[in-house]
Amino acid sequence: MNAPNGKTALASSGSRSTGAAIVGRPRSRSPRLVKVLTWLGLANGLVALILLFSVFFPQALTGTDAANNGVGTSGIVRPWPLALLFYFSFLTQLSNIGLVLTYTADLTSWRWLGWFRKPRTQAQFVSLIFLVGAFFNIVLAPLVNFEGSFGAANVMLHTIAPLLYFAWWGLRAGLHPLRWIDTLWMLVPLTIYGVYMMVRGAILDDWPYEAFDADAVGWPTAIVSLIATLVATGLVALVVVLINKAAWARSLAPRN
Repeated sequence: MNAPNGKTALASSGSRSTGAAIVGRPRSRSPRLVKVLTWLGLANGLVALILLFSVFFPQALTGTDAANNGVGTSGIVRPWPLALLFYFSFLTQLSNIGLVLTYTADLTSWRWLGWFRKPRTQAQFVSLIFLVGAFFNIVLAPLVNFEGSFGAANVMLHTIAPLLYFAWWGLRAGLHPLRWIDTLWMLVPLTIYGVYMMVRGAILDDWPYEAFDADAVGWPTAIVSLIATLVATGLVALVVVLINKAAWARSLAPRN
């Protein structure tokens, strides 16, 4: 074994004798808790999405849609391909599928899930699931009585899923730094969804959300609602990046 050179020995000795600060690689806080939250989030998302599908899809086929519970457009009987498309037209389903894939990416080494391991992607879902949860709990829940399996699935997707993901991401927020410009990139998926929603609604005359139903509220109002949603989500994304920067700085602070 080679003997350490003088500089190495002196640095090592100095660290031990003076308690010099050592800067290490950022690590997630409470890794065991992170692992538990990963499995809980994955299980909650899978069960909720399957439960919602079991209620939502048959109603979309028959034209009831769950519209009696304040979702979708009532009275539209759809063939099964359009009923399936309608199920995947809601931001609730899409964002929660994103969370499931993010958790799965964290638990596996599957290369095709690489996008979901990116820090910007994971931060992006914080703002999206916040939007989904806030809209449901502030706007819909006080006005509509969600019951049975449909109600249980909605609580799991709009309340439990956001809380689990906030905790999961918060414990990992300091692992990788984000840039302020990432705020704009984090809005790209929601912008694509908004364009898809408007084009799909115009072609099929089938709108997932009444606030964006251009046939009912008019195109100017629908466009303004979409822009307001993007602005609100952008503000949340700014807060997410701010939290990340604070957590990153904390993770790099010297440890004695």
